[in-house]
Amino acid sequence: QQQQALGQQQQQQRRAATDSPPTQLHLDVVVFKEDGAFVARAPLTVSASITLGELKEAIAVNTKGALPPSRQCLRYLGQVLSAPDEVLLVGLLGTMQQVTLTLSIINA
Repeated sequence: QQQQALGQQQQQQRRAATDSPPTQLHLDVVVFKEDGAFVARAPLTVSASITLGELKEAIAVNTKGALPPSRQCLRYLGQVLSAPDEVLLVGLLGTMQQVTLTLSIINA
């Protein structure tokens, strides 16, 4: 009985852990040139409460300034993330922890 109760408690803890919203987003940013040529894959972990504008800044910092926000066109599931920079990323992508974004480099 004690083992059964322990097993049920562990299941409840697992359910609670998966039901709670993530505190971090693990992003796999795949970078392409405008012509479609692959450039790089850039994994990035950010706060789940980050805005789209803050994400673009984080990408710029992660690439040591090589990709400023003005040269970024982010896509998720083939759709351009064209929301204002103040919009929370979780509001655009949902509450997933692992996300793959496509970034196209826009020529200045």
